Amino acid sequence: MQQKLMDATTHETRDALPYVPRDAATTSLWLHRFTLVTLVATFVLIVAGGIVTTRDAGLAVPDWPLSFGKLMPERWYAIGNIAAEHTHRMIAGTVALLMLALAICVQLNERRGWVRGLAWVALAAVISQALLGGATVLVLGAARTYIRVFHAALAQTFFMLVMTLAAVTSRHWPARRASAATPSGALRAVCTLTAAVLFVQVMLGAVMRHTHSATALLEFPASFDGKLLPPADESALAALNEARFEAHELEAVTLPQVWANFAHRAFALLVAATVAGMAAYVLRHHRQNPRLAGPAVWLLVLLVVQVLLGALAVWSARNVLMTTKHVAVGVLMFALAFNLALRGWRVGRLPATAPQNAAAPPGWGVAST
Repeated sequence: MQQKLMDATTHETRDALPYVPRDAATTSLWLHRFTLVTLVATFVLIVAGGIVTTRDAGLAVPDWPLSFGKLMPERWYAIGNIAAEHTHRMIAGTVALLMLALAICVQLNERRGWVRGLAWVALAAVISQALLGGATVLVLGAARTYIRVFHAALAQTFFMLVMTLAAVTSRHWPARRASAATPSGALRAVCTLTAAVLFVQVMLGAVMRHTHSATALLEFPASFDGKLLPPADESALAALNEARFEAHELEAVTLPQVWANFAHRAFALLVAATVAGMAAYVLRHHRQNPRLAGPAVWLLVLLVVQVLLGALAVWSARNVLMTTKHVAVGVLMFALAFNLALRGWRVGRLPATAPQNAAAPPGWGVAST
């Protein structure tokens, strides 16, 4: 009789509380918040790197890892390009220290082995990123361009790793387990495709900036002389360079630079179509799930803002403020898309035996998956 009473009490308690599987790994709230701090610092670091690239300030400080032979050079804040580069280095150092502390904390407090391994991979990524940052200063010549592009790619990869850590350390992540009750293959496909397309677009933007192609075309939405396609021969290129010099006294560009710029523009059409298609699918089939519908709507809003910022950056001949906003919104779009992909792989995966009156998880946090 006593055993029956205990079982009944257990079932009543389980029905009254949000369902959490027995094997779910509990994660401390402070660890999740620490991961979010690292994630925000990483976002700030990427934006700071965008400012350095926009200002072409990467070689303003000619040595590494010190700056002019000192940890803190005198009056580093008084000269624009030196301030931009040294600030970028200080933020990078802060992120590296945060990631080191986070990896140790995850190792000591996380029971899931794959999460501990992910934290160490992220630490290795940020160390590699620092070494690549030094190489962009110390290595000159054509190889420097390739290093800078790879540096940008690794930055986004590290951002994905930290975002994944933020998601899996959330207290809501363990509550979603495998179930065949709700098929989600199409959702996973559209969310993953959207994140992949946005990653490629971010990389095309990095190639454009690091090859000094951002101001190759100064018209929008046309490319040059009211035409959609950019110059394809030397005579048309000469006319383009003459117009660029007369308007802004810009240096001449080459055909590869022109087409690198156009590739970023053309791929933006695919980005727009993919984001719109993903949002339409989510709002049609998963409108009742705010953890999916919310990010999808925000992606649509940011898409419109991003197009406007891109146009303003072109019309202003790569104004630093407009270009920085364009870079920041691009990173935010990729962050939302990647987080939505993580959610897409978890949606509809509560066990069929879960209570129907389980409390719904709160709001739409970027990393609170």
